[in-house]
Amino acid sequence: MEKIKIAIINGEVFINKRFRKVQILIEDKKIKRVIYRKLNEDDLKGYFLIDAQDSYVSAGFIDPHVHFRCPGQEHKEDWNTGTRAAIKGGFTFVMDMPNNIPSATNYNILYQKNNLAKLTNINYGFYLGLSDTNSGNIKKIFNFCKKKVPLYGIKVFLGSSTGDLLVKNEQSIKYSLNTGEINLFHCEDENTLARYKHIQYNSVSDHNAIRPPESEIEGIKRIIRQAKAIKSKAKIYICHISSAKQLKYLKKLRKLGYNIINEVTPHHLFFSLSNIEQSNIFKVNPPIREESDVKYLRRNFNKGFFDVIGTDHAPHKFEEKNSPTPPSGFPGLETAFYALYNLYEQKILSLNKIFELFTSGYKIFGIKKRGEIKKGNFADITIIKKIPNTFKAEKSETKADFSCYDNLKTNCKIDTVIINGKIVLKDSEFLPN
Repeated sequence: MEKIKIAIINGEVFINKRFRKVQILIEDKKIKRVIYRKLNEDDLKGYFLIDAQDSYVSAGFIDPHVHFRCPGQEHKEDWNTGTRAAIKGGFTFVMDMPNNIPSATNYNILYQKNNLAKLTNINYGFYLGLSDTNSGNIKKIFNFCKKKVPLYGIKVFLGSSTGDLLVKNEQSIKYSLNTGEINLFHCEDENTLARYKHIQYNSVSDHNAIRPPESEIEGIKRIIRQAKAIKSKAKIYICHISSAKQLKYLKKLRKLGYNIINEVTPHHLFFSLSNIEQSNIFKVNPPIREESDVKYLRRNFNKGFFDVIGTDHAPHKFEEKNSPTPPSGFPGLETAFYALYNLYEQKILSLNKIFELFTSGYKIFGIKKRGEIKKGNFADITIIKKIPNTFKAEKSETKADFSCYDNLKTNCKIDTVIINGKIVLKDSEFLPN
């Protein structure tokens, strides 16, 4: 079989945390050469040519925080539609959360998920869900599953959210931290949330009051108490940081030497209660916060206090979101880059930091030979053209039939995506499989 040979020329390539004019040669699945000069006809002989003039070129984006809803809720999303949405958003690697129906707390469910995922074009990984039932054997279960499926960490829900994963027992947290694996925490604390259950939900603003920042801080305190008790050196990954109070507390913990990884979502950087409609489509856990919170997160994004971007892609159907009891979450894969690029165009966010945090997850999770444009690495590449673009929800790939970012305008468009040396998206359209 003839090797696939691709040359990417004339692009602004994000390499070593800055943009450079370099040329990339790909053969078969890997990057063969990165060349810091213009190429002539002889250099390009036998290569399929991609002219990336007026385009950004990056290592393929990674999203460490998606909810593809299956098994159990395929009407909301499945691995085919979810990965198509990811690729349209420039992602070449996704990591799926365990709060399915049933939850992925054992090998049998992870085996089912793996069988679905391996039929797609994208690189992927999973997390094992922690429960008070499996916590006593969590290390044994994790080690067994890791030999069978691509498993990268343990997800811990400290408060009720979508699905039935909820950890109430402090000993369970201790067992999980003691594995030495990355522990990803949804920090909203259940006991704190219980104190606000008397507030009636009528709008997104009410949701912010029902699930206040204090609940996230109390959750973090629970984690730190158990980490102290066992002197754990586990990586503590804090999902979807949403408020100034929470980030200030995490900054203090970092100064004390705790190994904390800070994740931020595009929606907590883009939306505030002052710039959204009071519509159920914006209901999400943790909630959209006040404008002062958003401004603080943005400043600290540019200062480098966040380590990674996670979309928290959590699709539902519009009729579900428009019901008297709307679920939390909304789609985010196809719009993540556009939302943050829009903030860059407003001179709010650093472009270099945006690209850095869309690829930093590879290093965080120890994924080798990916995440950098470097000789010998797998050829996962995202090319973004600098052209006017309006995102239309009606044209999206996800099964969620709405978007909080409908009609968002930017001067960029995801044009080409290469995964393992294979072009899967060109001119913003999928190629035949």
